Amino acid sequence: NAGLAASVYGKLKRQPGVVIATLGPGAANLMLPIASAYLDQEPLLAITAQLPDEFPPSHTHQLLPLHESFRPMCRVVDRITQANAGELVSRALAGAMSRPYGVSYLTLSAREAVKPQTMIGPKWSEGHSTRPLANPASRAADLRAKCAMATRPLVLLGLGINTRNADKIRRWIDEWQLPVAVTPKVKGIVDETSPNFVGVISGMAADGLMVDALNASDLRIGFGLDPVEVDKLWHAELPIEWVLEARNATGMMPERTHLVSQDRKSTRLNSSHVKRSR
Repeated sequence: NAGLAASVYGKLKRQPGVVIATLGPGAANLMLPIASAYLDQEPLLAITAQLPDEFPPSHTHQLLPLHESFRPMCRVVDRITQANAGELVSRALAGAMSRPYGVSYLTLSAREAVKPQTMIGPKWSEGHSTRPLANPASRAADLRAKCAMATRPLVLLGLGINTRNADKIRRWIDEWQLPVAVTPKVKGIVDETSPNFVGVISGMAADGLMVDALNASDLRIGFGLDPVEVDKLWHAELPIEWVLEARNATGMMPERTHLVSQDRKSTRLNSSHVKRSR
């Protein structure tokens, strides 16, 4: 419960939620919230107890391979010591904030926990993907031209969207009168009473009708669209104009897709030259 609460805090605040747990089976219980945060792009720092390294190998009470268990899903996996506490915690926080947001996992033994800290680490900051960025002006011009030519466009908004840009995206959708659908994690980001709101795309039973709409569309634009929320295979079978600021869950990227700039001032999809009619 604490892990899920911390991951939701990270989702809402866009800064790492922190969960602390005991060692052994108590730490193993974090597998569920860590796995959930890993797939749902929620910044999370998990810290658990662990037996001191100097304990004899024969002392296996509550000893589990925690680092090995969590490493495949975590950005930073390490043990906190008196010497590295400041630097390591800052690095773990920055790792969780590197988009797509994710999880860092640290262990701390009781013996190290009572020692005074000897070094203050640098302040953590939000990380950014090293994937080459697309030219934002060129990408915007390309999308404007395709929207102007399309007769049945459909915008798809997913959990990878930068919520700081929500107002600009809503304004762009409204000015162009573009039909829009959302995945469950971003419900509420657009007005669902608007006549151009199509529905929610996920793995639910109603997706049959939504997939029909996708098949009928001649232009599909995926803003922050992450297939981690999609139960069917249309995201791989249908052509999509991907607009992503960071990799999707598990580090995946659609083929021939480049990340767009994360500079909010440089990613404009205005409708100053061409507008669609309803």
